[in-house]
This record gives sequence, C-alpha cells and structure tokens, in this order.
Amino acid sequence: SQRGVEEPQLQIIYQRIDLQDQHDGITHLGFDSQSYTTGRIGIRFKGRYQFSSVPIAPYLRANLWHTKDGHDTLTFDHAEQIRTEHRSTTGSIGAGMIATLSSKASLHWSADYLVDLGEQGTEGVNTSLGFRLVW
Repeated sequence: SQRGVEEPQLQIIYQRIDLQDQHDGITHLGFDSQSYTTGRIGIRFKGRYQFSSVPIAPYLRANLWHTKDGHDTLTFDHAEQIRTEHRSTTGSIGAGMIATLSSKASLHWSADYLVDLGEQGTEGVNTSLGFRLVW
C-alpha cells in the first residue's frame, strides 16, 4: 500500500571464530570454537509517514532463528572444560523506527524480545539506538 510494505526475509549466516589460547601468568585458557550455521526466516511490516517534514518509517518484525550445529569449548589449565552448544531455535518479535533527517543522516532505534523455542528456556531483550551519517 501507499503507507506501508511487507518484507519477507530469509538469511543464512555461516560463522567461524578463531581465538588464540591465553596465559595470564596464573592459568592457561584454551579456546576451541567450531564453525556453525544459522538460518533466519522473518517478515517486517514497515510504514511510511511524515512528521514535521521528516520521513518516519516505523516497523514491526517477527523472526524464527535456527542454529543447527557447532559448539565452543573453554579449557582451564589443560584440564577443566566448559562446553556450550550452539544448537538452538529462537523466536523474536520487535519494533523500531527510522527517521531520515537528510539524504546523508538518519536516526534509528529498535527493541526485540527473544525467546528460546527449544529446551534451553532462555529469553532476552535487545535494544539499539543509533545515528547513521554518510559522507
């Protein structure tokens, strides 16, 4: 419509982290991280409005995230290990707004609520506030 648009979204993220082992003079820390792949499918509903001649684009979004593989292992003094799995399925809903101040400057904010849809039982809130300047 003239006031808004629906944006279906699909994203695949491949991530690899390589950290060097550390020694602080007291203990040795070993890092082992496997590569992992995350997929996201979502939709964003974005509006188009004017407020005192400033274009405003509020939006609502919903996403389903799934990480299928990988784990990290932190080893203390070559003996004690803590292992964390990357495997997860998460849902998120959020809202935000972009205010276009000029052709080179914009202000944006967003807030998202995330909840684990699997066995982890975790939840969280992400917020962001930013200013974009193109030169």
